[in-house]
Amino acid sequence: MDVMDRPPIYFRNGRPVYRASATGYCLRFLTAARQGYEPLEKDQQLELAAREGRRHEEWVVQDLEEQGWRIEDRGRRVVLHFPAFDIEGHIDGIAWWGEEYEYLLEIKSMSRFQFRTFLRQGFSAFPEYASQLATYHRAVALPILFVAKCRDTGQLKTIELDLPPKPFSQVYDRLLTCEVLSRKGKLADPECDGGYRFASCQYRYLCERG
Repeated sequence: MDVMDRPPIYFRNGRPVYRASATGYCLRFLTAARQGYEPLEKDQQLELAAREGRRHEEWVVQDLEEQGWRIEDRGRRVVLHFPAFDIEGHIDGIAWWGEEYEYLLEIKSMSRFQFRTFLRQGFSAFPEYASQLATYHRAVALPILFVAKCRDTGQLKTIELDLPPKPFSQVYDRLLTCEVLSRKGKLADPECDGGYRFASCQYRYLCERG
């Protein structure tokens, strides 16, 4: 199975593995995925946006290199092991400025609307990005170079962070809560608490609004 096609939570040698990109999803979503509930089909528009996002990521890397950055370790696999579960993901890369300054690189492409929202509200409007950054920062332990790109205009917003937008302890507590509930056969309360877009959620049929 291709890495990009893996479900948000899967099992390896009997252990649950959470994808780093899913750590900020709604807790209801996570408990449903963890317990094997049948997901709805993926939204085709989102699939197209994801494919376009991967293309734009390559262009952003080219832009950074033209600015003088050196990008290495594209797609490097990182794994975090904990007693109850693992987290696995693939970083966008490591960015070097000269020989002294080294950063964890994270790239996100956005629609015009999403980009404007990010410029106004930052990571508070995108908690799933904050969780993913916290996870990768825990694995790599480097300052962060975050680049947002508007797919419609090509505009870039580059942010350097010494620390992720949220502490990893919050991510860990969220996943541990998912494990505790799932091992009891319970779903989290039906409230979208992770910033995951309800209209495209594959488990929205389990919520009152579904």
